[in-house]
Amino acid sequence: MSHIVKQKAKAILSKTMQILMHWLTRRALLRVLVSVFLGLITTIVVAWGFADLMVANRSTPKALLPVSHLNSWSVDIWHRTGAVTVSAMISGKSSDAIELLDSDVPRWSRVRFLPAYRQGEPMPIVIDYAYGWPMLSMWYSKDAKRDWQTGTVISQRTSGTLGNLNLPTKIIVWGFVGDVIFFALLFLLGLIVVKSARRRWRIQKGKCPICCYNLRSDFATGCPECGWQRAECDSVVKINHP
Repeated sequence: MSHIVKQKAKAILSKTMQILMHWLTRRALLRVLVSVFLGLITTIVVAWGFADLMVANRSTPKALLPVSHLNSWSVDIWHRTGAVTVSAMISGKSSDAIELLDSDVPRWSRVRFLPAYRQGEPMPIVIDYAYGWPMLSMWYSKDAKRDWQTGTVISQRTSGTLGNLNLPTKIIVWGFVGDVIFFALLFLLGLIVVKSARRRWRIQKGKCPICCYNLRSDFATGCPECGWQRAECDSVVKINHP
């Protein structure tokens, strides 16, 4: 008889653990998916927020690559919180194509590869804007051409923006992924904290911590509404009354 009771108890416990792990896995996966989605939205909103706030702001360049080092090109890099601007401008003299692979120019910027230029042609201006926090995650670019004699802008074009707004749509892969993970972890931690606080509050009010059914502080028999701790209680009853 004792052997039979142990087998039944083991079977009930195994079944209960399977059901519990099934629901825990589903709920945990749902929380992770929701957190990742919120992290994705937050990453985009933060990048667009910095783009909107800093579109007209400039600070002292952190890095300046002199013209003498780049033939006729002048390259400036502006670093600000949540934003980086990289610009390249030709002085008007002929220049071969240049690759700035070992410079301070970020890898996502087109300024790393400057095109060849011949004197007398319209002078190109290349500007890249990147935004995001804690890592740069999104960017867009502007191109302009100046008259080689007067220096006046004769054409300009913006790419990688949302319509006519200066909101970036190009992705800096590692920065974007890093920001999504960062914000997703924050949201996931927030969900865990909220769930824990809600569970404690329900228990203090004598209610089921899962479905909020009023148990009148009688937690020993479990919840008849959602089945919280009922499997454990039923197994105890079956063991005591085979």
